[in-house]
Amino acid sequence: MKQWLTLGVLVLFAVGSYFLMRDLQQSLAPKPPAAVVKEIAVAYTTKGYFYDANNALKYEIDSESVHEYSNAGGSKLFNANVRALDTQQALAWTAHAQRADLSADRNVLDLTGGVELIQTPNSPDPVRASSERMTYYAQKQRVVGDQPLVIESRATQQTAGSFYLDMAKKTVHFQNGVHVSHSVYQPPATDALLPMSTSLPSNLVNSPKTLPAD
Repeated sequence: MKQWLTLGVLVLFAVGSYFLMRDLQQSLAPKPPAAVVKEIAVAYTTKGYFYDANNALKYEIDSESVHEYSNAGGSKLFNANVRALDTQQALAWTAHAQRADLSADRNVLDLTGGVELIQTPNSPDPVRASSERMTYYAQKQRVVGDQPLVIESRATQQTAGSFYLDMAKKTVHFQNGVHVSHSVYQPPATDALLPMSTSLPSNLVNSPKTLPAD
């Protein structure tokens, strides 16, 4: 019996020593150097078309310049005007930003500097959002902002410290110092038709005139 107990202890000691040495070797092994991200291309006054892994068009972006980076460094675009498409290839939203950072897999678009975003710009009542930074996550169809923002629709203005905009559900969630103001929508004024007069002004009424003598 004692021999079996001794054998079991030795087996446990051997197994523990094996895992301990393996972890030690892994911790001491030299780590591969991190991939260096370098600018590999730059173009000016561009109109770029960006596709996802399924070759579906996700963004059309006009910019003053676009910089492409190696090792999954993605793209950086300056003074960018963005048109984003949904899964049905319909226009989902548009935006303008001083800078747009697009990930290599095209799933994350980070907008910074005077960001102006319009959701469903072709709808009768589009939602307009403005902030210094917004980030769009394409897989979740969600825009997230951690900077103070203003969101306006036809009859409402809302401010908050942070938010997220669900493009799929067309809902907005506000956090931190939310303030809402409402106004009654007034349609654009049109010129009313003036009633026709049955009599001419006195200065336009015909009156007899005396012809000069020959």
